[in-house]
Amino acid sequence: YYHEVTPQGFGLAIKAKEVLFSDNSPFQKVEVFESDSMLGRVLTLDDLMMVTEGDEYHYHEMIAHIPMMQHPCPKTVLVIGGGDGGTVREVLKHKTVEKVVLCEIDGIKWIRVLYCYPEEIDDTLIEVMKKEPKICNYLDLPIQHASDRILKAMGRRTSKSELVNLIGKLRREIPDIVLRTTLISGFPGETEEEHSELVDFVEKMRFDRLGVFTYSPEEGTPAEKFPNQIEEEVKEKRRDEIMELQQEISYEKSSEMIGRSLDCMIEGRIPEDGVYVGRTYRDAPGVDGLIFVDEKDVGDLMTGDFIRVRVTGADEYDLVGEKESEE
Repeated sequence: YYHEVTPQGFGLAIKAKEVLFSDNSPFQKVEVFESDSMLGRVLTLDDLMMVTEGDEYHYHEMIAHIPMMQHPCPKTVLVIGGGDGGTVREVLKHKTVEKVVLCEIDGIKWIRVLYCYPEEIDDTLIEVMKKEPKICNYLDLPIQHASDRILKAMGRRTSKSELVNLIGKLRREIPDIVLRTTLISGFPGETEEEHSELVDFVEKMRFDRLGVFTYSPEEGTPAEKFPNQIEEEVKEKRRDEIMELQQEISYEKSSEMIGRSLDCMIEGRIPEDGVYVGRTYRDAPGVDGLIFVDEKDVGDLMTGDFIRVRVTGADEYDLVGEKESEE
């Protein structure tokens, strides 16, 4: 689960994880630094989430506190976009008022950027991602649609051609980058032609990870009062068509990983199946797939341990692997 607090307008969430799915020791408890909103709390630390919206000083303060945690600092940090690209870059690279740089904190293994609007991604941000080894070659960019008319109606600030160019550039500059996106089906007024345009876009762009949601009106938003609201049955049919296509793409992309060696962060163990459960740089927590690692010749591992794994099998969303030989 996610525990959410918002000290002084700054968003912070800490994800709790079970350790080894054990009945007698379900949680690895750690103490998190004290703040007005978190005084005395004891939480399970897996991924530390940092939301870049809000007052600049408070996310600087958050970064500065990481090395001071009473428990060793988190192995992975999720930087959540939604503001502007400069803010994301600053969280990743710039010194805080306490002279702490997130990418230079000892102990952090992975830094992952999520929910970064396409218009936030510029050459400078791409260069930071390329040069900083702790930043995963993974980017979650919420596109929502591919029709220029629908994008404009949604209030998005990019066009279809700009999206195509950006995706091409990211793949040229960072060849092994994993791109995740989310789409909305059945936005008010979406025609069959515009839906087909979105399906064609998905087929051509071949995202590594993709989710589709049916449009749901939110109270107080302009779209709530748009004419030509789409029937729920139609929205679901369109969503299912896109997801069936993406399932094929996901299987092909997962199959391409067979034979590759990847770093894997262990998240748990399934004793009856004789496997450890983990994630690679290609998988964000809670939304992407897992890798199941044969426990033979692995030894005892705990949540947060990293091992090198060779991929031996794949399905649409998950991978299977074994510990890579050290020879």
